[in-house]
Amino acid sequence: MENVKKQNLLAPIIVLVAICFVASALLAGAYQLTAPVIAVRQEEEANAAREAVLPGVEKFTLYEGELVQGVQDAYVAEGKDGPAGIVCQTSFNGFKGAVKLMIGLDAEGKVTGIQVMEHEETPGVGSNALTDEYLGQFARQTGADGIDAYSGATFTSKAVKNGVNAAAAQYKAVFGK
Repeated sequence: MENVKKQNLLAPIIVLVAICFVASALLAGAYQLTAPVIAVRQEEEANAAREAVLPGVEKFTLYEGELVQGVQDAYVAEGKDGPAGIVCQTSFNGFKGAVKLMIGLDAEGKVTGIQVMEHEETPGVGSNALTDEYLGQFARQTGADGIDAYSGATFTSKAVKNGVNAAAAQYKAVFGK
């Protein structure tokens, strides 16, 4: 009688463990199949963002030197007549999390464009500092000096300004200007 009770308890446990094992294996298999596709799509998105923030460039080459704090990667842009600038992906904390930006600087070190790659800021509050209207103020600037924070979105504005300043510092580190 005691063996019957043990079997009645053990059978559901074995079934649950088997179900968990199969589900885990299926999830791992799905991840293995989709990971390369996701990586390709992310790279395509990053390339499109690079072209959007620094248009008219023939080629982007990954900068393999030391990166400034907050810069995740940097690509040196090459035009017909030589270096055309740099594009940096930056990440700084806003109010709710990381604000990831793609920032283009031309051969003179002036901002040509900023594209928001990812953020978790509050819609209608912090995200106001990520609009084209606010980001447009940085155009043709060599840094974030003189640009005020967006009212009500101080942390997000600071993340944007830190990103622009980090990209400018990376430009100076790469080109020595």
